[in-house]
Amino acid sequence: MTPVAWHRAPEGMLKLNIDGSFDQNSKMGGTGGVIRDHLGSWIAGFSCKVNAPPDGRINNKAYNEGG
Repeated sequence: MTPVAWHRAPEGMLKLNIDGSFDQNSKMGGTGGVIRDHLGSWIAGFSCKVNAPPDGRINNKAYNEGG
């Protein structure tokens, strides 16, 4: 497994991180995201449940919901 680390945005910029997941059994998924400033301080965030296709498009849904 590769370690994952969050990297700050350049000074004066914001960073949007999004993700999504899907449960094969329930056919339900969820998306979420968080916006942080260059210091790593939380600015805004969102999450929502979605009826998600099982073909990997859940992250696209997260992007569309956050954008």
